[in-house]
Amino acid sequence: MSCIQIIVCSWQVLNVGDHWITVTNKFSADPNVVYVYDSLHGRVLSTYTVVQLTSLLRQHVDCDRIRVVRRSCARQRHLSRLCGYFALAAAYAVCSGEDPTGRNYDSSVMVSFIDCNLLTESVDVVPHLPDVRVRNLGTIVIDKRHCLCHRPSATTSTTETMIECSFCRNWYHVRCVAATDSQQRRESVQWAGPCCSHRVQGQSQSPEQVVDVDVSVSPERRRRTSTGKTVKFL
Repeated sequence: MSCIQIIVCSWQVLNVGDHWITVTNKFSADPNVVYVYDSLHGRVLSTYTVVQLTSLLRQHVDCDRIRVVRRSCARQRHLSRLCGYFALAAAYAVCSGEDPTGRNYDSSVMVSFIDCNLLTESVDVVPHLPDVRVRNLGTIVIDKRHCLCHRPSATTSTTETMIECSFCRNWYHVRCVAATDSQQRRESVQWAGPCCSHRVQGQSQSPEQVVDVDVSVSPERRRRTSTGKTVKFL
C-alpha cells in the first residue's frame, strides 16, 4: 500500500494509481465517515482505494461500511501534474485541525512552500486564498473490502466467516486463506495472515487470541459485541 501510515486513519495521503488524494475521519464523530480531498474532483472511488480505506479503518469493526464524503477542495488545472502538492496542502491543513474545504491556492506559492516544508520536515499550513462557502461534491456509502480477493465481508444474500490476523488486524475470508481447524474454532491460537506470515516463519507459535466473525446478517444491522475470545457481528 502506498500511503503515509497514521494509526486508525486520522488523516492519510493515499496514492491511487497515478494520482494522490488526502482522506480523513478527523472531522466526524463516526470514525467510518471519511472526507476525501481530491484535486481532480473525481466521482468514482476505485476498488484499490476502498481496500486502502478498509485497511486504515480496520480497528473500527462496529460497522462494515464507509460513508465517503467528497469535499469541494482546491482543484488542479488540467494536465498540471500537481496532485501531490494539492494532497499535501490539504493534509497539512487537516493536521492542524483546519478543514480545507472551499480553500484555493496560488500554485507557485503552494509548490514553493511545500518544497520548503519537505526540506525542513515541517507541516506548516500552506498560505491560501480566502475560503469560500461551497457544498460537498457528493456522498456515497460503500462496503469495506477485505482479504486477498478484495471482496466485502458479506452481502444480504451471502454468509461469510472471517478471521483476523493476530499481527496487523486485517480481516480475511476463511475460505480464501490457510487457517487451521483450531484457529477457526477460536482456540486462542495465533494466526498470521498472508500479510504477516513472514513474522512467524521459524518461530514458535505463542498463544494469542484469535478473533473470528460470523457475518451472516445484513451490514445495516451489524454491531460489535465481545465476549471472551470471540467477536461476532450480530
